[in-house]
Amino acid sequence: MPGAKRSGKHLLLPEVKKWYDTLASITWNDFKTAQDVRDFLSPPGSDKSGYGPMPTDLGKVYDMAAAGPRGPVPLKVYEPPGSGAFPIIVYFHGGGWVLGGNVSHRAVAATLASECKATVVAVDYALAPEYPYPAGVEDCWAAVQWAAQNAESINGDATRLAVCGESAGGTMSLVMSMLAKQHQQPSLIKAQVPLCPATDLFSFNSPSYEQFADDEFEGKDDILWFDHHYLSGPKNDPKDPLVSPLFAKDFSGLPPSLIITAEANIVALKLKTMRKSLVKKNGAYIEFI
Repeated sequence: MPGAKRSGKHLLLPEVKKWYDTLASITWNDFKTAQDVRDFLSPPGSDKSGYGPMPTDLGKVYDMAAAGPRGPVPLKVYEPPGSGAFPIIVYFHGGGWVLGGNVSHRAVAATLASECKATVVAVDYALAPEYPYPAGVEDCWAAVQWAAQNAESINGDATRLAVCGESAGGTMSLVMSMLAKQHQQPSLIKAQVPLCPATDLFSFNSPSYEQFADDEFEGKDDILWFDHHYLSGPKNDPKDPLVSPLFAKDFSGLPPSLIITAEANIVALKLKTMRKSLVKKNGAYIEFI
């Protein structure tokens, strides 16, 4: 991933800025492959989690797997303490469809279980470029199906199933709701909570892209690096709604949505466009933060 001078740093909270500056000090051009970046961020054999401490009030934590089109999809299940059945959150990690996993994002998934009093199913979906689109989408869909079908065994309630994720995982959340509609299962997902999702992998001309184009943490060149890997397979149309949800022609029938963005985020203006599309074409409740 190319590095560049950052902009908009003054918008960050002090504790966020410290973490931001650590990442900004990395020279991405030193890495030749996606795997080199993964190994740097989480060295082989490590259990490094870059998203804060694990909560101490969890119930059970265990590994499971869903049957995916290429084989088992690894899942990590986090149950809150107490007796269920609990709501279910199927969680998709961020990382531009190239980085991240259930180790790097375990604190996020565990905190969701602790704070929401929900059973969280975290999905280790296939990553690009080794497995470009639609591999990750297929794995995530298999995980949603698994969570609904196995709710009782994970102390969960299939009638209260939500999807959640940040960045690329936020995109996966939106895509899962669209797939549920396509597969004639509109009641499968009761809510979606995408955090800073990428909704348009085709155009890069919004004001937020201009403002943060040279941002060293996540600038335009970085976004293009991720997108290039994700769409490196034969199915590489950036206007495919399952790649770029903003290009969906029909937003009706989607579940209630809590869409969370960030002030210093390159996709912020695209999310406002997404919100308008959802509000205009979807009768469900939409909350935008």
